[in-house]
Amino acid sequence: MVFCPLYSSSSGNATFIATKSTAILVDAGVNALRIETALAEIGASFSDIKAVIITHEHIDHIRGIGVIARRHGIPIIANHGTWEAIIEQGKAGEVPFEKRIYFEHNTTFYVGDIAITPFETHHDANSSVGYCIEHGSSKISIISDTGTVSKAMKSHIAGSDILMIEFNYDEHMLKNGGYPAFLKKRILSAKGHLSNDDAAEVVAFAAHQGCRKFVLSHLSKENNTPEAAYDAAFQGLRECSELREESVEILVARPEKVTKPIII
Repeated sequence: MVFCPLYSSSSGNATFIATKSTAILVDAGVNALRIETALAEIGASFSDIKAVIITHEHIDHIRGIGVIARRHGIPIIANHGTWEAIIEQGKAGEVPFEKRIYFEHNTTFYVGDIAITPFETHHDANSSVGYCIEHGSSKISIISDTGTVSKAMKSHIAGSDILMIEFNYDEHMLKNGGYPAFLKKRILSAKGHLSNDDAAEVVAFAAHQGCRKFVLSHLSKENNTPEAAYDAAFQGLRECSELREESVEILVARPEKVTKPIII
């Protein structure tokens, strides 16, 4: 499989995943033209995309879905709660009824030869999810916006080849920064976002379970830096004594540009 974050920040998120015969996007949180430009950069196009799967209804994850569905005829896949919220808020434009595909929690579904298993995350959205995405013996796990990582979530991501997980904020930067108190409280809550330290603990867990490739995503522009996120992940991995440093790859997803593709 090919794995490539196209955009990753609070301004917009979209990730490309492909086998030899099937390509999907996880989220489409920037406009369709920007996604089209990013796809061209990696030698792909909307004609390759079989579906867009959605983690939750916040605008930085769905901004482009209306145009993608109407103009390019690509199905948009989300759970019932997320679809209810998307339709109610009406921020992503009209998605034709026949392009709205629904799935159930914890039930594996397929897009072409890609197996996709959603699992519950903990965010202030209607029904947010992460994904395990598998093809053959290869497994990619994605944990986007979540305030906590539960035992159930960890059980899903065990055995991943690639873990993409949000390193949203440095706790010191957030608490001492300029955000208003209510926003700090939201981010720090159990249904907010993951701190560098909390995400690093999950990275350490995944490493103990065999994962060797880590993508740090959704960094806050105001409350984090790539260096702080990387350092936290690196320190987490140092707890895994059986790891050889040269066997591990840590990438910080770029907010406004395509991140280097990973092939597994």
